Amino acid sequence: MIALWLALACTNPLDDQLPIQTWEILSTHRDGSLLDVRFSQSNTGLLKGQGRVRADWVPLRDSAIQYTRHALAKDIRAEGTGVWIGPDRLQNSGDDWSLKLQSDPLNARLQIKNTLSEPFESQNPEWQLNTLFAGPITGVIRSGVQTGILDGYAVGIHRQGQSPPGLRGTQRIGAAVLDKDISIGIDQSGAQALAFAQIAGQRLDASTAVLKKTPNGIHLDFRPATDLEVQIQPQKPHLQTNPWEHLYTVEQWFAGLRYGRPVRRIRAGHADIRLGERRLTAQAVISVSDFK
Repeated sequence: MIALWLALACTNPLDDQLPIQTWEILSTHRDGSLLDVRFSQSNTGLLKGQGRVRADWVPLRDSAIQYTRHALAKDIRAEGTGVWIGPDRLQNSGDDWSLKLQSDPLNARLQIKNTLSEPFESQNPEWQLNTLFAGPITGVIRSGVQTGILDGYAVGIHRQGQSPPGLRGTQRIGAAVLDKDISIGIDQSGAQALAFAQIAGQRLDASTAVLKKTPNGIHLDFRPATDLEVQIQPQKPHLQTNPWEHLYTVEQWFAGLRYGRPVRRIRAGHADIRLGERRLTAQAVISVSDFK
């Protein structure tokens, strides 16, 4: 049986008619909690064409709520207005987005107001990224007797292509600063980066943005295009997951031989912002996908 699985894993190449896609929502809230939600559809291996939803809500004090759904290709619909995987959905209607997760163990009903004047994008032949939204998020998440009332700010990013950096062993580091009238962030994988910056409704030039790790956290530098710098200091809470956990063990083993064991970390942060002579502060969220 193991030999058969190995053969199947090796003979299921990438389907060039079906791009790998992920829709990621990260949000930070007034109570200090974090929300990490990912919709994804694979085009490789034994799970080719199938979809997955993973959601993690991490409060400061209570235990975290975790949720996972797997779905067959026939139960997935992805289009310009959103993505549906089984009964779970991320849907756009004008400037508003709705996130709905529905199952026996978990229910979530969230509304997101998009304040970005237009999407920010990063394109190359192998991998494309664009912002879906950034703005206020409100709603409720329930699991058993545990209930979270969410009131904060969120960012949504769509990724698609035939050769995702994560399946090539490339580290990805992202950081987003989210608050009232503030949407700033960089999602960086190797030499490719998706950068966005909008403050008080003004879209800023993010074409020269760079993210760097420092001894004190994360530094976002948008100079010289825009005289904008952000220093983010990590705080609690934090979350650590395995981004390959939806793959069969044999597939994780093969990929791990080449790249190592993947680890995804999400952490809250405090941001000090300098825009010219202005000084601002805001909440932030840091996302790192690395290999050990």
